[in-house]
Amino acid sequence: MARLVWGDAQRKYEAGVDRGVFYPENSPGVVWNGLVSVDEAALGGELNSYYFDGVKYIDLVSSKTYQATLSAFWAPEGFSANLGDLAVVPGFVLTRQRRGRFGLSYRTMVNEADYKIHLVYNAIASFNRRGYSSLTDTVAVNPLEWVINAVPPLSESHRPSAHYIIDSIKMESDALAVLEAILYGTATTPPRMPVLEEILDLLVDWTPLLIIPDSIGGLADLVEGSGDLYPTSTPGLNRALPGTRLYASPTNGLYRLE
Repeated sequence: MARLVWGDAQRKYEAGVDRGVFYPENSPGVVWNGLVSVDEAALGGELNSYYFDGVKYIDLVSSKTYQATLSAFWAPEGFSANLGDLAVVPGFVLTRQRRGRFGLSYRTMVNEADYKIHLVYNAIASFNRRGYSSLTDTVAVNPLEWVINAVPPLSESHRPSAHYIIDSIKMESDALAVLEAILYGTATTPPRMPVLEEILDLLVDWTPLLIIPDSIGGLADLVEGSGDLYPTSTPGLNRALPGTRLYASPTNGLYRLE
């Protein structure tokens, strides 16, 4: 075993945020232009120590919940409804209405070429700051700020979490490209937030499958190769890849190969 050596490893830093996407409930994702910053914070996580006869016998750590302050010069179309601003008709808005939940993704840069994609589920927003001032000779454009809280979706395999991180440095490049096609959309598929099980199926054992049709026998073979499907944790059940050659037919549950 080699002795530890300091100072000869690649130095890394994480700075910058871009590629913000707002995912309304039951609607495709929308680009969040004008994103300035996302300041993450963790609520909870306190250490509670318990003693018996003056001797510590256990430390328990409370669960953390995701919270962030998002700053941007503008919000995407439809975001105001998640703040409780309801457009009754175009141009007429009622405030203090029921706020909806949404998904959020953004990218933080690692060095200059690598990055991390952050996925936030079941988020709810509230205004942190919104001020209006009289115009002067010098116009100062101040970014808006929202506080984002999130409720973790249920999971059968892991402790619930509302914040996932995708690291481009450590991930299979082909699998990362498929995940980005899901998040950002393609020419034929809208951008959306994948569920945890879908991400795990995609990333834990990345084995893309290609459909080889048999024009004589009428059956098709599945072979390893990028193109159409990838296996899930359920034996015999596969998911379609973005850009797959499979298209839904008029019969529910049946697809055709093009």
